[in-house]
Amino acid sequence: MSDFTNKILAVVHDMETLDKVLTRAISLSEKKEAVLEVLFVHEEKIFGLPDFFRFKETPEKDVADKNKIKKELENKLTTLGSKQEHVVLVKIGDTLDRVLELTKGDKSTTVVVQDNDVITDKLAQVNNLHLVRVT
Repeated sequence: MSDFTNKILAVVHDMETLDKVLTRAISLSEKKEAVLEVLFVHEEKIFGLPDFFRFKETPEKDVADKNKIKKELENKLTTLGSKQEHVVLVKIGDTLDRVLELTKGDKSTTVVVQDNDVITDKLAQVNNLHLVRVT
């Protein structure tokens, strides 16, 4: 695994882990002078999406308002003091496939993820990924 990193990919799929993962990703991106990419993936959950991320027209459905989530993530990056160039992506479902798509053939990306969940365990099985687990 190369020590060269030109991109830090912060992968978040719930708001509870957001601060920890983003803080670690911001720190790494500044240290490595790397571009910061934030990937928020809404996975379907039993309890559904918080009301403040739903479209007003369909409050009963579990449909994410991607623009609202993106704006919230941009604000959070500013609040946490991010000065590095960054990109924010918001997707629905398939976290594992989304990460693999963004890192395909790329050995210079460091992926920052929350530890102790099923998705992290699956990502750890991918040989070419350099994972940083946040507890």
